[in-house]
Parts: sequence; C-alpha cells; structure tokens
Amino acid sequence: MSNNDARKYELMVIVDPDLGTDAIKKRIDRLKKQLSGMGGEIFHHEITGEKILGYKMRSKVSGYRTNGYYAHFDFTADPDQIAEFDLGLKLEPEIIRHLLVKLPIGFEPGKTIQFAEETEK
Repeated sequence: MSNNDARKYELMVIVDPDLGTDAIKKRIDRLKKQLSGMGGEIFHHEITGEKILGYKMRSKVSGYRTNGYYAHFDFTADPDQIAEFDLGLKLEPEIIRHLLVKLPIGFEPGKTIQFAEETEK
C-alpha cells in the first residue's frame, strides 16, 4: 500500500474497567499494535482513563457497567483492512463499546473545524 492509499480514521474504545489496570494496559498496547499493523501509523492518541458512563452498558465480561476506561486514537490505515478490524472489535469481550469513523480530508488533531461562514469573512 502506498501512502496515497492510506486514509485517516478515528477510534474511540471503552474498555471494561473490571479487567484491572495491568490487563487494560496490555489490551490498549495490543490495540496500538493492531492499528500500526494495518499499513499505517498512529498520529495522535489519548488515554482518558476511567469515567462514569452516561447510561448503563452491557459488558461481555462483567454484566452491566456504569463506568468504563476510555482510549482515543487517530491513525492512518489501509481502507481494505478497516471492515475486518471493526468486526473484530465488536467481538472483543474486553471492549464495552467502540466507535470507528473515517476522518475528513485535511484533518489535523487538536485543531477545531471552521465552519464555512467563518472562513468566508
């Protein structure tokens, strides 16, 4: 895959906090290796840590949860591998929820998007 084929994506995961600190860190490290192995690189990541959820979510590991361990990644990857990766996340028992989206062209982490009205001034 050439760099022109790589696309930018954003991934947010909520990991079951009942796994324990060491298991959570290992799962996030494994996730980083998976992302790097898809023909791209991680260009921004943030580990937010444990937070209270907005509503109860069912975990495959420990029933319904009211809190979760958050991690966020911006990365480039081969688009042909994203669907399989997304399906794999759905089947992971340690991950309560995830959201994987394709980022717009020209996206830069840490910068706010300007609306059309603001750029016309």
